[in-house]
Amino acid sequence: MYLKNQKGWEGNPAKLTRATSFAGSDWSQAMIAHLWSDSRGNLLIDPASGIGENGNVITTKYNDFENLIWLGYKSGITPIFNEGYDDIWYCIEAHIRLNDPGSENGVQEFWIDNNHEAGKNNLNFVGTYTEYAINAVFFENYWNDGSLKLQERYFDNIVVSRSRIGCGCSPLSISPPNLPDATTNTAYSYFLQATGGFPEYQWQLFGGDLPPGITLDEATGEVSGTTSQTGTFTFGIGVRDSDAIVRYDTSGASLVVTNPSSVANNSVSKALNVRFNTNSFDKSIDISFGLQHPASVQLVIFNSIGGNMGTIIQEYSDAGNHQIIYSGSHLSTGIYFYTFRAGEYFGSGKFIISY
Repeated sequence: MYLKNQKGWEGNPAKLTRATSFAGSDWSQAMIAHLWSDSRGNLLIDPASGIGENGNVITTKYNDFENLIWLGYKSGITPIFNEGYDDIWYCIEAHIRLNDPGSENGVQEFWIDNNHEAGKNNLNFVGTYTEYAINAVFFENYWNDGSLKLQERYFDNIVVSRSRIGCGCSPLSISPPNLPDATTNTAYSYFLQATGGFPEYQWQLFGGDLPPGITLDEATGEVSGTTSQTGTFTFGIGVRDSDAIVRYDTSGASLVVTNPSSVANNSVSKALNVRFNTNSFDKSIDISFGLQHPASVQLVIFNSIGGNMGTIIQEYSDAGNHQIIYSGSHLSTGIYFYTFRAGEYFGSGKFIISY
């Protein structure tokens, strides 16, 4: 299915979809494979069995939670119900396989935009029960406590199949933006490139600035113009595709502008590495980096759709290895990007928070 929450969406409705096996006219259920959400806005799988050790149905009604045997939930990493994730189409695929009678080989898993979010194997959904298999799939727009306000979410392209279909295209990705150097008072032109998704692409800048006089054409990806200012200009680049599902990717870039007679100084401070480790106990992020030379250092993080989530480091650092413990308690699980600057060096990358 495809899912989009309207712009300005607030709150977490929890419900999304489930597959189940109704076992009788009393609405008893032999199993349920829930795909709903956790308290952090991520989707999660939550499989449950309604079959006892003797192979008999032990539920007596619909959603007989007291008698269901819960098989353990597992959360994904994309907080689609959180701020900053609204007004975007997501392709969500869920896969459920019942166990063979007497075996523990059931499966429940799901993907968002072709990224595998979570899965559980070796599940015992129905024990030795064989009377009914999966016979109902629900797509749910119900909110237990009621919506925080009048708002809409949209479902589209719902498909039920016996094998995985995929989201229809390869992931959208920006080709490494190795912008050639520019010279002052000389016309400059360079076209950014992306692969995957569905062209035409829409480009944007975030987290920095181009040199005065040089602009980005959001429709073509051309960086062009003439500038009289020298220096190293660092910035982030974002791209969206043209499909109804908005796919997004980001990358860091820099553009060096010199006078025609100057020679670029290649002995600038250069980062040796930037490494992230997340601690699930206290929700801290362990960041380490190394410098060959003393430099002014800046580290900024962005969410998966380019929203600035804050500057983690802004300081002058000596040469050598450095370590910083940063509180990530305000960050949801998910994919994040960062831009890292040290003197004239500029780099970028991505990391995953999974508490």
